[in-house]
Amino acid sequence: MEPTQPGEQPREPEGEIESLRAGIREFSHEINNPLGIIRMALYFLQTTDPTGEKREHYFKVIDEGLERIDESLLRLKALRENPTQAENKKTSSGT
Repeated sequence: MEPTQPGEQPREPEGEIESLRAGIREFSHEINNPLGIIRMALYFLQTTDPTGEKREHYFKVIDEGLERIDESLLRLKALRENPTQAENKKTSSGT
């Protein structure tokens, strides 16, 4: 068992592994979902040659998807630098 912080219950290795797997699945989804949306928007931009509002809409969708990916990568970086603090921020923000 891993050493714990004061007041924290010790984690079993199996629980830690499952927690890590769940985090990887969540992170993968947080990256793959906006990537799929970006690919779809690029496809429509390339195949339909939209103008005006439609074109602006697709560029906005791409920008929002890139922002989501950027936020996910920042959370991953924060987790790498300070795992306890990053996990606390995640649970307090409800994400």
